[in-house]
Amino acid sequence: MGPSDHGELIRPPVMGWGLSGHQDPDLACQHVIEQVRPQIGPSAASFAFVFLSGELQRHAGLIAPRLCEALATDAIVGCGSRGVVGGRSTLVERTGLALLAGTMPEVSARAFAFGADDLPPEADVMDRVVGGQIGVASHRATFVLADPSTLPVRRPIESIARATSGPVMGALTDTARDRPAILVAGPRVRAGGLVGLAIGGPIRVDVVMAQGARPVGTPLVVTKAHRNLIRQLGGRPAIEVLREVAHTFKPRDRNLLGPGLFLGVAIDEYRDRFGRGDFAISRIVGGDEPTGSIAIDSEIRAGRTVQVHLLDPESARSDMSLLLDAQKLHERPIGALLLADGARGPALFGDEWSDAIGVARAFDHDQSGTDAAKMGYEIAQQAGRVPLAGCFGSAEIGPGPGGVKAHGLAACLALFREG
Repeated sequence: MGPSDHGELIRPPVMGWGLSGHQDPDLACQHVIEQVRPQIGPSAASFAFVFLSGELQRHAGLIAPRLCEALATDAIVGCGSRGVVGGRSTLVERTGLALLAGTMPEVSARAFAFGADDLPPEADVMDRVVGGQIGVASHRATFVLADPSTLPVRRPIESIARATSGPVMGALTDTARDRPAILVAGPRVRAGGLVGLAIGGPIRVDVVMAQGARPVGTPLVVTKAHRNLIRQLGGRPAIEVLREVAHTFKPRDRNLLGPGLFLGVAIDEYRDRFGRGDFAISRIVGGDEPTGSIAIDSEIRAGRTVQVHLLDPESARSDMSLLLDAQKLHERPIGALLLADGARGPALFGDEWSDAIGVARAFDHDQSGTDAAKMGYEIAQQAGRVPLAGCFGSAEIGPGPGGVKAHGLAACLALFREG
């Protein structure tokens, strides 16, 4: 730190995280604030992310304003999820509250929200995102959390990416299909739609998108499709082609069929060869025997190149580790936001590894143990750890060739560094 023009000391940017397993919303809020405050100090937070799982989602209307008051900021966004992440710990299908907050001099942040009946024209997107608080020239990154069951998310996300500078990252919620997702924007809680956080000023946000699937078989061309239905692959019924691919699986591949089959859609179908990161992964969500069609969880058109993919823990680990090795060449981050596909939990990796543990092993100064078992009132804080929090979603929004894409089976990591 150094003196400012007025002779005052300028505090360096800091971030802090908290995680609680309390089912009582008041105790959960108290718990995470007591963890975060010693890390970021007494000043107002510049921005924060909050994630709720289990029974705490029902109390989001109490938790959101409580955190805004405790952190002295309305620049908070978050969502309900089937699982939350804090530090090296992961709570899946359990009640949890995770908080990531930052105090950064001269950094501005603004929470915003869109509904299905409130989507601005593309020409007005930048004004809606940054408002009057963040100058267009100083805008650095945008984070979005969206409920695909209540909003056609592709258009607003692409509009935000085209209108704003810096990376756009986020997640699509994966909460129950029979009701809208819980979304938080400042002290207000929304049922469905899209919320986001725009950040500007002297801060750098580096986004890492790690894939979690391995291609099998050969690339195929979609020759007949309608919306999210693929009727033909290479001029033949799609179901018939998939069966032929499945018959070529080795025993090891058959063991990976538990979560189902996935389809990678080539981001650039004009490439001669396809490799790591060249596909946006979609789930195969159904099939129709009479027509031979298969359904995926995103729209697709004829002429696109696709390839069958399997969820593979070894591929997921190695991809994340490789990308983190490259990030270790830069300065150590002051904080990290992790948004991961719901399939990338303990059922995939077991208890010895997770995306959060991978980040910790890459950057943390202390390498001993985990805090996974400490879900009581206190969670141990040790010097040298990069503050990290996040949640699980149904798809992750992040960079890909040609623009911002929704990626299945991926983990999207934002690393915050001094600008």
